[in-house]
Amino acid sequence: MADVDMNTGTRDITPPSASPSPSSYLQVRKEPQEHATKNDLDPAASTTPRLDPEDPEAFLATPFTRFDQMGIMTEFDNESTAAVEFEQEFSRRMADLMLELRVWAECRPIHERDTHSHQLIQELEAIEARENEQENARLALVKFVTSIRQALAALTHF
Repeated sequence: MADVDMNTGTRDITPPSASPSPSSYLQVRKEPQEHATKNDLDPAASTTPRLDPEDPEAFLATPFTRFDQMGIMTEFDNESTAAVEFEQEFSRRMADLMLELRVWAECRPIHERDTHSHQLIQELEAIEARENEQENARLALVKFVTSIRQALAALTHF
């Protein structure tokens, strides 16, 4: 049987013993753990040894690995918990948004009334200031007309 040294990539050819055990046919492949591999993501795959594809007897002698139901159940529970937490957070944020919108909608007419009243007061004050300017101009014009009349009357009496 030929064993492959994974570090060097060389084959070690040794004669099989008198009664080979099924585990002697297994060749476990060890990879450096620098990056996550597909086996790292699947817990059932990480415990499965790699078999020599040239030896069908080793494949037939290898017992099946047990199904890892706890890993799947744990993953399902974690996802279910995360989904519930997401729904709770989403519901809380929606309730906050609805309350803020309601407060804004209730305060808006009061704010608009106050803002509009300030604008009306400013416009009325501007109109009053223009009326005062026009009245002053009218009085100045009346005074001018009176002085012209007096001047004409004085010229005519001399």
